[in-house]
Amino acid sequence: MPCASPAPAAAAASDCVDTLLFVDIDGVLNVGIRDGSKPPLLLDESSVRSALRLWEEREGHPERDSIERLVAVLQRDCGHGEEPGVTFSKLTCAAPHPFSDVLVRRFAQLVRSSGWQPQSSTAPGGGVGAAPRISGSVTCVLTSTWRSPQHRARLEQLEAAVSRHLGSKFEFDAKTQAKEDHSPEGRLR
Repeated sequence: MPCASPAPAAAAASDCVDTLLFVDIDGVLNVGIRDGSKPPLLLDESSVRSALRLWEEREGHPERDSIERLVAVLQRDCGHGEEPGVTFSKLTCAAPHPFSDVLVRRFAQLVRSSGWQPQSSTAPGGGVGAAPRISGSVTCVLTSTWRSPQHRARLEQLEAAVSRHLGSKFEFDAKTQAKEDHSPEGRLR
């Protein structure tokens, strides 16, 4: 089957280009805030409401540092790639989703730009099922802790959101091994 290359320069190097998109979720499709030795704070509506509600009484509050960190990030300019004055508040996760719809929309744009095409609902030979990947394809690989069974519901929410932005059903094609050495490099094994 002929392969359409995503760019003329790539066509000169080879007939087809296979693309692998390795995708982490936490800190990529949501904003996590380091919170000392505690787990990261998620920049979500609930946390923002709580921090803003407690802001005036934070001086004596046992979670003062967490409150101040969250509000500081909320008010911080995003910087590179954003209009001046756009703060991280734009990237807040809206309930019930543990991901930012703005960041998911941007991820969907990257997926689309990579040359990704929805898999056919009919396999070659007329059988029902996903068509096999062909040379020149795009494979989206989930490297996040969200690949673990306990995060299945979150992952389904995310795939539904990506599908909505793509206008086609999206599912990750592969996942890295669930056992990792707790480093970014470990998630690529």
